[in-house]
Amino acid sequence: MAQFGHLASGAAWSTAGKALQLALSLLALAVIARIVGPHAYGIFALGWLVVGLFEVVVSSAPTDTLIQRNTISRGHLNATFWATLLMGLLIAAGIWAGADLADHWLDGGALLGAILPARAAALPLLALAVAPTAILLRDSRFKAVAGAETVASIISNLAGVALAVAGTGIWSLVGMELVRVAVLCIALFAITRWRPGLAMRPAHLRELLAFNASTWGSWGLGYLSSQLPRFVLAASLGAQAVGFYALAQRLFDQVKNIVMIPAYQVVQAGVARAQHDTGTTRRLTEGTLRVTGVVACPLFLGIAALAPLLVPAVFGESWKEAVSVVQIIMLLGVLASMSVVQAAVIRGMGKPHWEILYELAVLVATAVFLLLSLPWGLDAAAAAVVLGSLVTAPINARFVRDLTGLSVGMQLGAVFNAGLASLLMAGGVWLVSLLLAPAIPAPLLLPLLVVVGAFLYWALLKWSMPVAARIIQDVAVALARRDIGAVRATLGGLTG
Repeated sequence: MAQFGHLASGAAWSTAGKALQLALSLLALAVIARIVGPHAYGIFALGWLVVGLFEVVVSSAPTDTLIQRNTISRGHLNATFWATLLMGLLIAAGIWAGADLADHWLDGGALLGAILPARAAALPLLALAVAPTAILLRDSRFKAVAGAETVASIISNLAGVALAVAGTGIWSLVGMELVRVAVLCIALFAITRWRPGLAMRPAHLRELLAFNASTWGSWGLGYLSSQLPRFVLAASLGAQAVGFYALAQRLFDQVKNIVMIPAYQVVQAGVARAQHDTGTTRRLTEGTLRVTGVVACPLFLGIAALAPLLVPAVFGESWKEAVSVVQIIMLLGVLASMSVVQAAVIRGMGKPHWEILYELAVLVATAVFLLLSLPWGLDAAAAAVVLGSLVTAPINARFVRDLTGLSVGMQLGAVFNAGLASLLMAGGVWLVSLLLAPAIPAPLLLPLLVVVGAFLYWALLKWSMPVAARIIQDVAVALARRDIGAVRATLGGLTG
């Protein structure tokens, strides 16, 4: 269990960094969203449809490939660096040349065509960061990665707010993203002190491509599934509807990044190192599912309960139509507390082609439900996304069972108690908000409801998961005392 404790400690550092990034990002988003409004934000989200897919090609998939391999040489790192950089430059040039065609195809107007070349400039920068990111994650230096990401988040959010206040409109969002990837790239190279070279052979690239093809496929299909609603909404309801949906998805992604991305990173790295030890991978998978369920479920369902007060208070009255969309999309969080860990296990065990089958099923199911939802508007489209993930959830669970021996029932059981406690907590918060909203202004009521929700969830966990409640209590006390050693000791004692 020492390995799980080490990984849990690493995840804690990463999660702390992500939590700080979330706070900063929400603050910046609140300012920028009020200034640019739903329509401009929707145009920016349409730009992500084009650039985000290629980000998978030059960043996400190559990083996964380097992490998954049992051993990597300097030649593998050099080959990845130069190949991804070349792809990033070529794709950015292609987007630049085809910007007018893209804005016509997505019906985004001249503004979309104007921002696409600048958005595409992030791709070569992301390609540069692949090798140093993989080096740090392979060495379990999660604190270093969290530090680099946090610095990039602070600087980029300050830049975005400054640009928005200066009246640059949608360009504040573009500038914020460019600053983020540039600072992140510089920080990662400074930390790793790794520098690319020319020492590589064609065999290095061939070895990486064999795995990369499947990884690109699974990441690409996952991206298409997540972005398909934006395309459908743009074609049927226009850019403003895309803006409402994109805000909900942004909140979901930000919360997911706090818990699920650190869990994904440490589990993938841990499973890749121990993939021939079924007992270890099974314990690691079950333990992580329990931890992510305990932490993720209350965050997602709590935001769903607070959305009627949270969205207009933070982002402004012009965003009120996004409330119900936020509530629906947050239901994905319960599924994500399992699916992200399952994906990490499957890819870490060297089976990305299995993940392709799952992502293809999600894409088809989401497309079918979206087509059926078209006559019913924005909320129905959001519900279609949730249903698409729900009906395909058993696929990954079966894959994990085959790889680790952890049954589907045990995987569900790992998050069931936390999910139930979170649902009851969210219901209680919602009822309290209904009672107090007429008497207390939203800026005062929101922090009160957060406290009520935290206490209610802790009380429910003491009844259903007493060990988890005690760990949360010990970590909270240690953090209040600023006793990092006690936090490490508590997390190091986790046994799943």
